[in-house]
Amino acid sequence: MKLERNFLFYSLVFLATFVSVKAIKCFQCNSHDVGCSSLTEKDEDSEYLKDCEPNHDAPPFCRKTIQTILDTNKIVVITRGCGWKTKSANNTRCYKNDTQFKLDVTCQCFKDGCNSATSLSVFNKSMTFLSIFVAIVVKLVRF
Repeated sequence: MKLERNFLFYSLVFLATFVSVKAIKCFQCNSHDVGCSSLTEKDEDSEYLKDCEPNHDAPPFCRKTIQTILDTNKIVVITRGCGWKTKSANNTRCYKNDTQFKLDVTCQCFKDGCNSATSLSVFNKSMTFLSIFVAIVVKLVRF
């Protein structure tokens, strides 16, 4: 009986080493990279669509951050990549972080290529523009 349990245990361990786990693929680039700003979920052959590295603490997901630097030029930088720890406390898809100098809107998603340029819904686009507008008004009022 003990021999059978050991055999079963080691057989399962041996098989588990050959089971492939499909990693999520996310776009990994920023707006300074050529073509990164206009990616769509259909760009399956893009050089920027890559497997996320595994992390033992949590499964990976895709993330896109739109950072607006609130100086006179209002520079916008878009960063796409992988994440392993969701930052949103209430499990919302997008969250923002704003200061007097910059506004970050970060969205997280959980399927291949979902951090493309077209993956934001109309609601999320509206919230992004509203957040940028509010941040600009707040900055102007402070002066």
